[in-house]
Amino acid sequence: MHFASHPASLPAVRPLLLCSLIACLHACGGGGEADGNGGADGGASPEPAITLSGAVLIDQAVRNALVCVDLNGNDVCDAAEPSAAPTGSDGKYTLTYQPADAAAAAAFNKAPVLARVTPESVDAARPGSPAAIKTFHLFAPAGKAAQINPLTTLVQTAVSRNIALDMAERVVARQLRLTVDKLYDYQGDRGADPVLRFHTALSAAKVVAHALELDADLEVLRSGAPAVPSHHLEFLDYRDAGNYVAYERKSDGVFPGNGYVRHFKTRAGKSNGVDITAEALYPSVTLTSRGWTRCDTYWPDLTTVGSPALNLLCNESTTFLTFLYRTLYIGGKPMDEAVNTVRAGIAALDERAIRHERSIEMNPSVLGNTRLPTDALAHAVVSVQMNRSPAFIANTAADRFDFATLESMISARPASAVNLSTPASVQATTVGAAGAVDASHVLRVAFVDAATAQFYRCVATAPASSDLGSCSAHSQSAYSISTVKGVRLLNFADFPGKAFAQGEARGYTEYDGNVFVFREPAAIGDEGQAVSYSVRLNGAAWNAMKSALGIN
Repeated sequence: MHFASHPASLPAVRPLLLCSLIACLHACGGGGEADGNGGADGGASPEPAITLSGAVLIDQAVRNALVCVDLNGNDVCDAAEPSAAPTGSDGKYTLTYQPADAAAAAAFNKAPVLARVTPESVDAARPGSPAAIKTFHLFAPAGKAAQINPLTTLVQTAVSRNIALDMAERVVARQLRLTVDKLYDYQGDRGADPVLRFHTALSAAKVVAHALELDADLEVLRSGAPAVPSHHLEFLDYRDAGNYVAYERKSDGVFPGNGYVRHFKTRAGKSNGVDITAEALYPSVTLTSRGWTRCDTYWPDLTTVGSPALNLLCNESTTFLTFLYRTLYIGGKPMDEAVNTVRAGIAALDERAIRHERSIEMNPSVLGNTRLPTDALAHAVVSVQMNRSPAFIANTAADRFDFATLESMISARPASAVNLSTPASVQATTVGAAGAVDASHVLRVAFVDAATAQFYRCVATAPASSDLGSCSAHSQSAYSISTVKGVRLLNFADFPGKAFAQGEARGYTEYDGNVFVFREPAAIGDEGQAVSYSVRLNGAAWNAMKSALGIN
């Protein structure tokens, strides 16, 4: 099953799960080989002992993990199965098995290797905390146990579902957009950023581990699997049939030549009974590889299939790894009860402090006890953002200034001409939309010269901040104009509103023949900030709700 994700202003994450094969252990350097020669008296020789060794890794080496060979394929380490002593600080394990006969040796060489990670296990990346809050298992395919890690677990998931090992490797690599060799060793991906807010095999492994710990079902689909169309409600804000907005996503599930399934977004709504315009439904533009891009129905989101899946949003400007946590069966339930369930979220995810991005904002009582069709579902999806959010213009209708170029704005707003005597004078001699500096003051700006800007602090009432009051000089900052992805940007070296806006900075840019204020989101400070979840109605549930709500 495939499910894509999109955060409310989008996009998030944490982990994922499970894989059949024939590979000789000796061929991968793991152990001995049975002696097929008969003895001097013509009888069979005893089978030699087989030694297997490797390491358990998630972010880094995992200490105190229990490793065994899962001979009976029940995904646990049973007492009779060959096992190793708990792994040391280097994550390494060694186990030895004495097969009773050639059949036992062959069974051993074909069995996957399992590593049990518990709250007593420790990842070297976080030596002061447990590697897991809840016990989960990692796997490696037979003959591939030099590393047991989350990505080898995904390969073994495919193998356990009767996908040949070589194909399983290719399918998993394609699903995560990695190379096959990275599935078995990704430690070289480590960079200077400990949070790893970019898509690498290492960051993907951490997401899969998170899914495994949450007991989510991993999914790998073989090449040539039939297309699976999808449809779901992404977001609904509903007051009544004349005042609402609704976002939907649909896909035919077909892979075009680039290997990604396309998901098309549609938005609709009314305000005071009048259809909302397309520009109002898609008010922002995002800085992508094509410059400022309005991410409307023209730009489909791209996603791989499986769970986790790689999602590329808005002309590939933002990347997420998403996985299906749970499917809620709401068929036949009263609509108001189902909506309350969706809005309440998932307690197990809330307990992990995973941010809940609500998909429905409404009073469910307006639905009464009308019942959903039997095929109605709600999907709880966890999203992990893999890169920094791009710069954007929040509203191309409201954030516009009557200057054709950045230079014309600078020359028209010299600091030497600023008049602080009245709010009207300040508005006429400075540039606004620079955001708030604290809970009761907004920023305005003028330009000292070609390299220095002067900020002013003005009283205003949030959130509209339209009632400008008395103003005073605040601080100065150097500024520069650069061209990024074909777009001209004016950035401030010391933007004074950054602290109050939790790291978001603002600057000015050119778009569509005018100057606009743009926003640059803060970098993701820790892994927890990158993870979110949402609960979304499937198409059957949403279509029934639309009818009940009087939405076209």
